[in-house]
Amino acid sequence: MKRQRCTLGPAVIFFLAVLACAGAADRPDFSGKWVFNAARSKLQIPVPQSSTFLIEHREPAFHLSRTHVYDGKGDTFAIDLSSDGRERVIREGPQVLHCRLYWEGTRLVFHTRIEMDGKEALNVVQYELSADGLTFTAHESFRGPKLKYDNVWVFDRAQPEVRAVPVSEKVFMLDGLAGAGNVAFLVTGEGVLVVDGGASPADGRVICEKVREKTDKPIRLVALTHYHGDHIFGLQSFPADALVIAQQNMTKNILRYTERIQSERQQLPARIAALEAALGKLGRGKKVLRQKEEEDLARAREQYAFYQQLRIVQPHLTFDNKLSFRFGGEPVEIIHLGPAHTDDSSLVYFPGQKVIHMGDMLFNRHHPYIDRRAGSNTANWIAALQEAQNWPLEKVIPGHGPLAGKEALAEQARYLTDLRAAVSAAMQKGLTLEQAKKEVTLPAWLDLGFPGVLPMAVEAVYRELERE
Repeated sequence: MKRQRCTLGPAVIFFLAVLACAGAADRPDFSGKWVFNAARSKLQIPVPQSSTFLIEHREPAFHLSRTHVYDGKGDTFAIDLSSDGRERVIREGPQVLHCRLYWEGTRLVFHTRIEMDGKEALNVVQYELSADGLTFTAHESFRGPKLKYDNVWVFDRAQPEVRAVPVSEKVFMLDGLAGAGNVAFLVTGEGVLVVDGGASPADGRVICEKVREKTDKPIRLVALTHYHGDHIFGLQSFPADALVIAQQNMTKNILRYTERIQSERQQLPARIAALEAALGKLGRGKKVLRQKEEEDLARAREQYAFYQQLRIVQPHLTFDNKLSFRFGGEPVEIIHLGPAHTDDSSLVYFPGQKVIHMGDMLFNRHHPYIDRRAGSNTANWIAALQEAQNWPLEKVIPGHGPLAGKEALAEQARYLTDLRAAVSAAMQKGLTLEQAKKEVTLPAWLDLGFPGVLPMAVEAVYRELERE
């Protein structure tokens, strides 16, 4: 293939979508393994040698296991609660714990009244997730008969080991690339074709490293499923001569995306200066407000540093509906079945391997993000999923979630059908958009990840049905 910028006819790109979703969600998902950051924490009690939180959060269910290590000895506490505010009574030796979990805005509050020897103490911890989903802060206030303290615990999301997992004889999927859409690659004698590029330049470097662990062949081609940052921000770390292929609508989407990022980057220095000035005026008092301002400042600085190093790569070769070719003897089909998750959504199909990468047309075991601003269309999305079900497939790689079989396509179609039906029913009842966002809860799908995405999905479908 000759490297060029061109458009092919019929014959012949989430954003920071999960990250933006996490920041915009009304109720964040705290799931994950979290590791204590002593440097950023502010404790009025002895600092543990280490501390780890393991959280499984499927709203409203919340399981927490916490381990503090002092003097080489671990102290573990585990509890299962529901965020509906109902009290759970736990007896631990001479102590009786009256525990409640409830929401205050985007903070999750763990309220514990402790009874022991006829006396009471109160421990209130407010859990807060950073906009990028990588930092978990616990604001703790303890009030007892003889002891009082206020702590700010800061935890970083533990980064799992990234592994290249075999999907078929020649296709691998990367497992453990936190915060990014799923990445896969095809290994052939001619070279390597990678599907999607990760969520950061660091992700891009990891992807290239994992490819090198499986083959000494170079990365020749990169196929993009859509324009969102969690699928393309790692491209600048790929070999400069790798040919990037995408559906033709990605060009305009990336231009619009780049303009938005440039605008945010230009505004950040003024925001950082304003936050620094506000902190200076606060002095050493007002601890809670000061902590919030410090966290906002840290996030703004991190975002600015990320944008400063970021270089968004445009596709080199674009197509309209379908691009078919052979690469190292393996047939490859990059297919656009019309607008779905976005108006540039593509599938990457390896017929000889019976494997398909669905991009974000499949959120396996997660609520799907629907990008209304980029021309999403759930009716056509359902039709595209139904069409793909007829193909000879053994393995299906989703944009987010674990590796699946063909049955995941039918499940995603059912979800979207249920969502459209529920939103339509709300509209027929005369509910406004804001009322519909509260009314539509999809009780059959409560165990899915990304629960905070649902209100945005309701809005996207509501607007779509208004146009129909």
